[in-house]
Amino acid sequence: MMRNRIKLFMTKIDDYVLKSHIKTLYNKHILYRKAYHLKKELYFPPNITANSNITLGPAGELLCVGGDLSPERLLCAYRNGVVQLSFSKEPILWWTSKIRCIVPPDKVKIKKSMMQIINQNKYRITSDKAFTDVVSACSELREGYTWLTPKRVEAACKLNELGFAHSVEVWDGDNLIGGLFGVAIGSYWNGESMFSKVSNASKYAFIALTIRLYEMHCSLIDCGIWPTDHLNSLGSIIIQHDDFMNKLNESIKDSNMVSDWNSLFDNWNFKSALQLYLLDQKNK
Repeated sequence: MMRNRIKLFMTKIDDYVLKSHIKTLYNKHILYRKAYHLKKELYFPPNITANSNITLGPAGELLCVGGDLSPERLLCAYRNGVVQLSFSKEPILWWTSKIRCIVPPDKVKIKKSMMQIINQNKYRITSDKAFTDVVSACSELREGYTWLTPKRVEAACKLNELGFAHSVEVWDGDNLIGGLFGVAIGSYWNGESMFSKVSNASKYAFIALTIRLYEMHCSLIDCGIWPTDHLNSLGSIIIQHDDFMNKLNESIKDSNMVSDWNSLFDNWNFKSALQLYLLDQKNK
């Protein structure tokens, strides 16, 4: 009991006085010392080598440490089902999981309340019109505890410039009220993060993108290494890692599903597309 109290006291001292300096040193020199450290070559160790004793959330397991956030390495990670996620003052960390959270493109859940919002045609939706603003908003809503560190935001912007990372924006007039961003390779979409300044705005963006990607023959929507209540409400399911990798390997072989992300929602009617999508769901 006394040991736990001392530990808690020292943790608070480290957090509020030493600015997590002790934790940083512990992570660097003790916790991650035995982890596989990446070198210059673009390589990730097999999923089965992950350290199940160092976890992230309910399912993430540490795969390796180090490397860089170059577009080449990040794209290598996406193609190998590896997730880059580390917080401020941590080294660059790469994660995997025995499970994967996906949303089948043809089975997104749309509640009646969301259908009413869509049918009102209240909001305008665009893509790649405000990528930096979307990423910044995703980071700001989690200020103080976010994996979207300045270097990670910079890396995402580089991927956008190269045509791999994309954003979806929801507008109320000229005000950006919600959105999301992710990475597209072949017919694969990796959802990175989303934000809302107005209730349901991120769901609005996600449903619109899912329906649009379904129309563009998207084969895999990847939502990360564990489910959340938010994703569950949108129809996410859990599959095993090997099943996910089989789907991923097939998806990234396909030609790019979208030729021009800037015009993805131009002359696209959300309400009409929703009706056709629901009809397809009913007929399957």
